[in-house]
Amino acid sequence: MIRRSLLALVLAVMLVSPAVAAPPKPAIEVRLKAVTELAPIVKYVSELMGQGDAGAQYAGVIDAMAKEENGFDGVDLSKPVGAYVGLADAVEDSPVVLMIPVKNQKAALDALSGKLGLDPKKGDGDVYSMDVPNIPGTVYLRFANDYAYLTIRSVKSIDKDKLLAPKDFFTDKTPPVLGVTVNIQEWPTDLKKTLIGQAEMQWNEYLRGLDATPTQKLLNSFMVDVGIDALKTVLADGETLSVKLNAVPKSDDISLTVNMTAKPNTTLAKTLDGFGNRETLGANLLTGSAYLGLQFRTPAETTKKLGKLAEDIKTQLTEKAGDTEKAVATVFSDALMPWLKSGDIQIAFGLVTNNSAKPQLKAALKIDEGDNIRRLLMLAGAGLPKEQAKFEAAVAKLGDRKLHKMTLPQAGSVPVDIETLWIVTSDDLTLVSSGASDKTIREWAVANPKATPMLNVKVAIADLLPMLAPQMSAEDRAKMLKENFGDTVKDADTLIITGQGGKDFQLNAVVKGKVIALYAASQAVQK
Repeated sequence: MIRRSLLALVLAVMLVSPAVAAPPKPAIEVRLKAVTELAPIVKYVSELMGQGDAGAQYAGVIDAMAKEENGFDGVDLSKPVGAYVGLADAVEDSPVVLMIPVKNQKAALDALSGKLGLDPKKGDGDVYSMDVPNIPGTVYLRFANDYAYLTIRSVKSIDKDKLLAPKDFFTDKTPPVLGVTVNIQEWPTDLKKTLIGQAEMQWNEYLRGLDATPTQKLLNSFMVDVGIDALKTVLADGETLSVKLNAVPKSDDISLTVNMTAKPNTTLAKTLDGFGNRETLGANLLTGSAYLGLQFRTPAETTKKLGKLAEDIKTQLTEKAGDTEKAVATVFSDALMPWLKSGDIQIAFGLVTNNSAKPQLKAALKIDEGDNIRRLLMLAGAGLPKEQAKFEAAVAKLGDRKLHKMTLPQAGSVPVDIETLWIVTSDDLTLVSSGASDKTIREWAVANPKATPMLNVKVAIADLLPMLAPQMSAEDRAKMLKENFGDTVKDADTLIITGQGGKDFQLNAVVKGKVIALYAASQAVQK
């Protein structure tokens, strides 16, 4: 009976007692790897940039400081550093808190008063206050959770019930060198409106100062309009935006990851879903020394604006033109309008070296009513002297697609081989390749579509070194490749970027450190 009464009393207390409120979620969070973990990374990056001695000295100093019994001036160099911001309507009033790991509080206070010449004064609630040169307002300091929490202006920012615990803040099992998280939903509504207004005003002021043609003004106005719409959508519907920069000396990988999430069933969520994987014929072009693949569906409102832009450009190009100019403008706008109005963006572009003197070009564009492209090319070929361009229409049929040939005899000075262009047109697609043979484009024209992410980029720097460092001899380039990659260059010399939509959006960029070293060395030789 007594046990039941005690249990009932405990349950009653739990039900009526107020819950302990969690600290407010910051609007912006910043995390930096521990100094001892940064030391080998700085050494590694310094070596890549040809500054190995300086990096080694830095790493040695860090190792020596980390061995001190009480930490370096009381600071624990083996733990990560953090900062977080809670935005207010008036940005200057936003609370900013810096988290510095502490191994010995007394040693840290002695360093503040001794080495730094400050005067930390202990006040109510074990909070220290001090004036720091070049920092407006009073700096407040509280020790808790083996960290020193510092803020300015308002001591309330580091009240005990508002402190973020390190175990809840540093949650990555493999922390990046630098991580930044923006919690968009924690931004004040009035501040979002101010940002949008300021962005719109600044852009319009910039455009007014440009010496632009009427058509350029239409394009500029469209870009600002769509850009502001995108900013409004992200601020209204976005949940988080995170950026992580990492470097791993052991695997020689340097990476950047950007991730965005959206509130469910919102405009932004639908837009990110439209950035998901899709099958495209252009995906067959994503091979070779360098390529760019981009495919996505524009939001419905943006698609409408694209259609209006197309109509406005056509009207502008034709309303004051003479008969000949009007015919040219009509063909040009008719070629572009279906693409702009569709809202279905599919582009692929690439360069293939094939051990040739110059890289060969390949490109694909998803475009409705593609026969208008053929008419545009015919017009361009007819309008130029034959010594500059020659266009041969329909040299072959590839099913329901037509193969054309354009010759540009004076393109020899261009670093890419475009003296002969092969062009395929159809109702839904335009393909382009260069080189003496049309074999590659014939294969693309009958290939099946493949699934591809929204963004797909690859650059093989070793293959493109002749373009990046044209003044270097072939022998010097071979020597430089040997020094950086040894006997195996394949796949170690590439920059790869992918953008993946769906439930959220994630952008990943990965490159080997050797690529940065090679590029830095090639530019040093160039200079």
